[in-house]
Amino acid sequence: MEIKQAYSLLTNLGVPTAATDISIEERAGQGENIYRLRKREDVWEFLFVRYEKSDGEEKLQATFYDRDTAVKFYFLYELSSYFSRNYTQPFKTKNEDIFKGIRNFSLNKLKEAFHRLDIPNEYYSLDGNVKNHCFVLEKINECKSKINFFNINGIVLVETMVLDNWSAYSSMYQDVYMLYLLDHYYQKLTENGKIQHKLTDEDYKMFLNPASYFDYNKN
Repeated sequence: MEIKQAYSLLTNLGVPTAATDISIEERAGQGENIYRLRKREDVWEFLFVRYEKSDGEEKLQATFYDRDTAVKFYFLYELSSYFSRNYTQPFKTKNEDIFKGIRNFSLNKLKEAFHRLDIPNEYYSLDGNVKNHCFVLEKINECKSKINFFNINGIVLVETMVLDNWSAYSSMYQDVYMLYLLDHYYQKLTENGKIQHKLTDEDYKMFLNPASYFDYNKN
């Protein structure tokens, strides 16, 4: 992915973005923290820029060795933030009866959330049965669960640690909704001729588990 394309797509979504030939970042309001991608010598650096209580202090998060991968990562990271701000968080606010008291978040409340969102059950499995291109909730015991994301070939691309059930259900809500949003967004881009490629396993991993690309997880 080229910087111009990422800039165009983010701008069309209403995400204020600034770009040059070797950098791209969200235009921050006064005091807002942002993420920045820039080329330095032979590498591309993904940086967290802290404006709150500082003057633009930069913290390196991830390093990439080719432009296309770096820009794709930046775009998917910003797209995830956009979906969170405009979809997953507002839905939780508007449906307080489901999400109030997060430690009381139950399997039935998770099912109700998916019902209200009208998300097809092909995107999730709540009984442990494995389906392709799907998040699967795996019960460990009466109190613990974990989540696995299987690609179209039935291979696990993303998995969580073992979580308390309420935390697993909350993560399942977020992950499934984000996957659904990503697929529908890319479908529209493809139909409109703005994207010519299908999402790859690497794309899904970047979007669903960006922290796995952070440098401090590689040591």
